[in-house]
Amino acid sequence: MFSQHAVKREHDAAPEVVRHSRYPARLSMYDAAPALEVSIEEFETFALDRLQVLRTIEDAQLRAKNDDDARRRIGEALDKLLPLHTNRSRLPVRQLMGERRKDHVSHFILRLAFSRSEDLRAWFLRYECALLKHRFRAADAAERHELLREARL
Repeated sequence: MFSQHAVKREHDAAPEVVRHSRYPARLSMYDAAPALEVSIEEFETFALDRLQVLRTIEDAQLRAKNDDDARRRIGEALDKLLPLHTNRSRLPVRQLMGERRKDHVSHFILRLAFSRSEDLRAWFLRYECALLKHRFRAADAAERHELLREARL
């Protein structure tokens, strides 16, 4: 009477829902600041988690034995503190959007915090670029193409 195909799970519709959301792509150039409310607890957690990731990148670049070791250290920090799954992952849409929201909001929190001096801006830019480079290398061809298309490059 009931077939398995008749029941549509939330994650089965993920690619279509995500494509039409505020965060359609996993990789972002952070063109526009988020226009949403964030609780004080989220603000603090988001900022500290991203800062820890950027410090891990700095540490990995300075202390890692080789590129593979650096990528491993950065990957572990990202998986723990700032995961960002693909549209094709089997995660619920709500979780995908939560990850992207945290990534987007935390970028702008630190962007604001590190705007106080030229040295702080340079540090932030250096390690945000390293983070994007790490994510870009880990992305598949479709995600890379989407980022470049979005950035009009």
